[in-house]
Amino acid sequence: MPSTSPPIPEILPVYPLREQVVFPHMVFPLFVRAEQLAVVDLWLRAADTVIVTAEEIVDDAVLRAEPERNPIPFFAVHHVCHVPFGAHPYAVYNHYDYDPRQLKAYHAAAASEATFRAYVDRFVRGVPNHAAYLEAIGGAARLDGLKADPQYGYSPSLKRRRLD
Repeated sequence: MPSTSPPIPEILPVYPLREQVVFPHMVFPLFVRAEQLAVVDLWLRAADTVIVTAEEIVDDAVLRAEPERNPIPFFAVHHVCHVPFGAHPYAVYNHYDYDPRQLKAYHAAAASEATFRAYVDRFVRGVPNHAAYLEAIGGAARLDGLKADPQYGYSPSLKRRRLD
């Protein structure tokens, strides 16, 4: 019996993706590689609203002193929010190192749907804001151990292996 459904065309229209809100986390003044900037630029063009979260908010004079290090134009950003440890569990050079314990917990949780749901319930849905998230992962004691040594830009004393 022949099919009664219409034939599927070989070329289908694909509509452009349009993000409603984009949250790039930055260090101001920005320190980004060209390929990172290309991704951020795509986000900026695709978003209706851009909210930048930043480790550090600096005076306009700092930004104007080296404008080439701040490649995102002011008119592309709708809001800038100070969010210390906003990239956690990943690192922000010269601010803090990555969190190997939290990354290990995430990796272990990804082993099954049930453990991943428990992880998300505890660290994503179970916290009302970023400050509560930071408390849930261990608070100031944990975060102090991640702070970067100014001489190196990361924490050379951070235990990265054999975390058990």
